[in-house]
Amino acid sequence: MRSFGWDTADAFMQHDAQELNRLLCDRLEEQMKGTPTDGEIKRLFEGEFENYIECIDVDYRSQRNETFYDLQLNVKDESGKEITSLEESLKDFVREEILEGDNAYDAESHGKQRARKGIRFKRFPPVLYIQLKRFMFDIEKMDMNKLNSKMEFPQILDLEDFAKGSGQYMLHTVIVHSGGVSSGHYYTFVRSLDSEGKSQWIKFDDEMVTFCSEQAAVEDNYGGEDLTVVNYFSAAPDEIRDRDSWPSGQRIHNAYMLSYVRVDQKATELLTPPVLTSEDPKYRALIERCTREAKLAEERRRDRVQRMNRVEVKLIFERDLMKMKALLREAMEVQPLVEQNVYGPHSYDPQTLETSSQETEDVLTSDLDLDLLKYFCPVKQVIVTLGGDTVSACREAFMETVMLHPEDSWLSQRLQLFVQQGEVAAPPPNTQWQCWEEFGRAAKEIKPRDIEKTMKEEGLYCGDVVIWQPQSAAGPRRPGEGGLKCSS
Repeated sequence: MRSFGWDTADAFMQHDAQELNRLLCDRLEEQMKGTPTDGEIKRLFEGEFENYIECIDVDYRSQRNETFYDLQLNVKDESGKEITSLEESLKDFVREEILEGDNAYDAESHGKQRARKGIRFKRFPPVLYIQLKRFMFDIEKMDMNKLNSKMEFPQILDLEDFAKGSGQYMLHTVIVHSGGVSSGHYYTFVRSLDSEGKSQWIKFDDEMVTFCSEQAAVEDNYGGEDLTVVNYFSAAPDEIRDRDSWPSGQRIHNAYMLSYVRVDQKATELLTPPVLTSEDPKYRALIERCTREAKLAEERRRDRVQRMNRVEVKLIFERDLMKMKALLREAMEVQPLVEQNVYGPHSYDPQTLETSSQETEDVLTSDLDLDLLKYFCPVKQVIVTLGGDTVSACREAFMETVMLHPEDSWLSQRLQLFVQQGEVAAPPPNTQWQCWEEFGRAAKEIKPRDIEKTMKEEGLYCGDVVIWQPQSAAGPRRPGEGGLKCSS
């Protein structure tokens, strides 16, 4: 896709074979600029013809030369008559038109004059691309229509009558379109020559590459009609013998583009793939670039395979939890890590990231939750993040997980660090504690929790944010007491 200069959106655009061939030639020509192969596309595929207008009664003429990379030939002429052969279509392409009457040519000082208008070939390229115009606008139906009529094309095309010295051309490629206007499929037949000069046709149909017969590559793609199946058991004997009366249907697969190669020693070499060696300075840079790109492609493939077989785990340490800003959002990101068997600092050594086999077995066989703990200081009216604590959901009392002995618990030890830094005030001795759960970003999205109930009873799960604070006058509901207010 990058070879054509396309982005992701361009990849979904429809291109027919002729458009794709033009794009490919343009991109190759750009890539070859400044290299020893600069100009090869033009040399191989560029032809030239002359548009002329010649007055019949006076000596006056006008001409304009044009180059082409492919010829677009009619399958139907302007009168609507079907063209049955490629030679006939070439003659239709160069057929003269007489300009006279109201359509007479303005010959400047000579005034309106009768004139001949047409195209005259000056030279054909070594490789001639021909597009058969099978898609045409039907003025009666006011819609595009595919012409499936039969048009024969020779394996040896003589162009001497169209441009002197052109000689003969050999059929090299047949690009087939199968389907209709709105949908279809392209596949290609290519002639190859072996070491003895014998032809062999190869069919390229997406990833399927197979050898095929000459009839399948050429005659089968003329277009036209195919006879339909006849029921010999129900048809009358006279109907079976009269083949002209057999029903038929249009053949929807037919040649859409053809390529011919001039029959001479140099052009015949195009039918056999070149043997590129690094010894040839003309191809050395090309070989090195192809080798480099193949190596990069293989490295990218290996990287994709490794990524598919590798699980990336992000470790969150205590220091990360204590620096969180968007606490609720980042707390919710902790849960997937716990599900990947990444636990808090109590399950491994932060310095070595190693665990004992017994400790690992205990961790993996227990139902663990990682909760984010915060503390509200009513004196300084601030909330600080204490970090994360891995607690066991199977313990009976929620307060026992961190608050069994507040004076020497994990909460008290972690809170002491903030007291020493002056961020919060020291809680008074024999503090009575109350607990809240934060589940939103707004202050009103805080729920009181009963510290005498279990985690399961309070609906606390892995990744929840828990706020502890000293008991206030409007503290949490104790068993048997009424409602309460949030003091934070």
